[in-house]
Amino acid sequence: MRTLENKIIEDVRNTILREDLDDLKDEYFENKLNIFKFFEKFKMNELTLKYIKMFEKVLNKIAEKDFTEEKFEEIKNAFQKKEKQIKWFYENDIEGRNYVIDKHNNLQIQERFEELSFVIYEFAKREYRNLENKTESEKQELLKDTSLIHNYLRENSFAAVADAIADVKLACKKD
Repeated sequence: MRTLENKIIEDVRNTILREDLDDLKDEYFENKLNIFKFFEKFKMNELTLKYIKMFEKVLNKIAEKDFTEEKFEEIKNAFQKKEKQIKWFYENDIEGRNYVIDKHNNLQIQERFEELSFVIYEFAKREYRNLENKTESEKQELLKDTSLIHNYLRENSFAAVADAIADVKLACKKD
């Protein structure tokens, strides 16, 4: 079973290491960063948070006017080194923080310790129940946020969470 947090880590890794520089300047990746930044509002594994922060730093660097292909290659190499450090730390962590190495030799969070999708699901249910107590501007802000993450969740087969978010999104539109 795929977990939301491992999907975020995988997306960050693949985007930084496999996308072309020109493609990364596209609005699509800025939207993806906004989705990940929204997820930061919720309790999640520290590893997932580290990857989101790395993604944000990379996109901010790429947005600089004088950013070149050579600098991008340096960032890719630095990212790979950082990943090795993170992997070594968590593999050798005496606290036993519940990580595994997948078949591609990538560090992942064990399924039973993934928190983010459950927290977002609870958030959606709570917001739906409390919708009548919100002002119109609060509903519009909630609609914006739920619209932002709904497609990401749906496209990546997190149906239960996406359905809960869709319920909130539709309820905000009705009012």
